[in-house]
Order: sequence, then C-alpha cells, then structure tokens
Amino acid sequence: MGTKTTTRSQNNKRLIFLGLITIGILFLVYSRFENPGLTPDAINSIERLSIVFYILIIISFAIIGVGLRRYQKTKAVEPSQNPLTVICSLTVNFKAKKVFIITFIVYGISSICIINEGMCLGLQ
Repeated sequence: MGTKTTTRSQNNKRLIFLGLITIGILFLVYSRFENPGLTPDAINSIERLSIVFYILIIISFAIIGVGLRRYQKTKAVEPSQNPLTVICSLTVNFKAKKVFIITFIVYGISSICIINEGMCLGLQ
C-alpha cells in the first residue's frame, strides 16, 4: 500500500510540475513575439499564436488543478500526522468545498466592486 501511494503521489507531483513547466515555456515563446517592430502582415499570425497560447495556458491550469486535487486526495488518506496530511484530510470533505466556493465567489464580487470604484455599493 505504501509503495502504491508513493507512486501515485509522485505521478501527481509530475502533473503539477508538467503544468508549471508548460506555462514557463509558453511565456518564453510568447515573449519572443512581443517585439514592437513587427510588420502589419505578422499581426494575423500573432493573433492565431495568442489564441493557441490562451488555449494551452488554460489546459496547463487544468493539469495543475487535477494534479493538486489528486495529490490532496492521496495525502488525505496517508496515516502520518504531518501538517500537510492534516490540512488535506480536513479540506477534502463537502463542507470545506462549500466554504471555499462561497469564499471565492464573495472575493470575486468584492474585487469587481473595488475595480469599479465602489459602483456595486452605490459609492460614486
């Protein structure tokens, strides 16, 4: 059981690492095309490249999210009592998920209100 858990944990860490490396490579490739001396003919190809960039970065974020979630589930069932295992076991249940989702929604709404200079609250 310990070997199987360790192997799964390593695979999940590899998913997280793969996503981060992919994002780094994407930014390196994309920064190459940020030259202000580009011709108008190259704009169409750069627009297509940016669409591919955004699609690949969304896929990379999804890979990181899947890796983190699998890593959390793997750590939650470990018998050790280190702080990471305790945190993972506490946050894997449904109630914790609801609290996280509500927190993210409230944080997003408050950020939009702050960005819109208080228009959500009627402060103009």
